[in-house]
Amino acid sequence: MIRSKVKLLLNGKHDQSLLTFIDDAMKIQHRKVLIETFYSQEMSLLYILQDDFDRARYYITNGIEMFIQNYSSIDSLLYHSRLTELQTVQALTETQDFINFISVPGNLSSLPSLRRLICLWMTRYPDEKMDPMHIWDDVITNRCFFLDKIKDKLSGQQLEESMEIDSVSEDSEVVEADKQEDVHFLIRKCKFVMKMKMIDSARKQVENSEKYCTSNFSVAMKLLKDLHQESKSTKDWSINWVHSYCRYSHSRSQSQRSPEKLLTVLKTVSLLAIL
Repeated sequence: MIRSKVKLLLNGKHDQSLLTFIDDAMKIQHRKVLIETFYSQEMSLLYILQDDFDRARYYITNGIEMFIQNYSSIDSLLYHSRLTELQTVQALTETQDFINFISVPGNLSSLPSLRRLICLWMTRYPDEKMDPMHIWDDVITNRCFFLDKIKDKLSGQQLEESMEIDSVSEDSEVVEADKQEDVHFLIRKCKFVMKMKMIDSARKQVENSEKYCTSNFSVAMKLLKDLHQESKSTKDWSINWVHSYCRYSHSRSQSQRSPEKLLTVLKTVSLLAIL
C-alpha cells in the first residue's frame, strides 16, 4: 500500500494522505522503527520529492544496509529466496546514485554529466526474462521521477559543454536555448526508450512462461497506449512503437481462438502498411 501511494506521488498525483500518515507515524517510536526497517527506499523517495537530499541519503543508505543484512541471513542453498532479494538491488543503488549526482551542483550545469547519466539508464535494465514486471515498474518509475526532478532543476540553469570557457561566435542565448532543448529531448527519449524496453520484456516473459500471460499483457497494453501519442514525435519512435505493438499483438493472439486470432493479426496490417 505504501509503495503504491509513493508511486502515485512520483507520477504527479497530489495526495497528502501518505505524507500525513508518515508524519504521524514517525512521532511514535515503534512505528518509526517499523517504517525505517521496511520502507527506507520509499522514505528516501519521499524526501527526494521534497528536495531534502540529506534525509533522502540517510534513508537510502539505511535501506542498502538492511538489504545486506537480509541477504546475508538467507541460506546459500535457498537460491530463489536469494534471487528474489537481489531483485531489489537495482532500484536501491540507482536511488543512491541519483542522490549523489544531484547533490553535486556542477552536475546539473554540465551537459556531458547529464548525457552520461541518461545514456547509462538507456542501456542498463533489469533482466528482461527473470525480473518480474513489478521490479521493472519500480526501476522505470523511479528513473522517470528522477528525470522529472532533473528537468525541474534545469530551469534557470546554464548548461556547459565542458569546464573550459570557450569563445563562442554565435549568440550566447541561442546556444543556451539549443543546449536546453537538447537535454529536454534526451529526457523525453530516455523515458520513451525505457518504457519500450519494458514492453518488450513483458512480451518476452509471456512467450517464455504462461504464468505471466494476463498481467504482462495488461502492463504492455497500458504502456503502448501511454506512448502512442509520444511516438508520433519522430519517425524512428513511430516505427519502434508500431513494431512493438505488432509483436505484442502477435504474442497475444497465440492464446486466442481462431476468429479472434485472425482479427488481432489483421489489425496490425494497416499499421505496418503505413511504414
